[in-house]
Amino acid sequence: MDEQGMVNVLIESLYAMGYDEESIQIRTFEEAGNKGLVLSFPSGNEFQVTVVQSRRG
Repeated sequence: MDEQGMVNVLIESLYAMGYDEESIQIRTFEEAGNKGLVLSFPSGNEFQVTVVQSRRG
């Protein structure tokens, strides 16, 4: 699994936990050269999650 694969796992996990398009907005910030997510909630809270592969197997 690479960084993009982990981003996909995180997105799928959020949806599996019951979040949907009304309860969370999920965007990637791949265009900045990084792999990660920006999670925005209706309350106005926002989180940035960066995914960095620290070791290759």
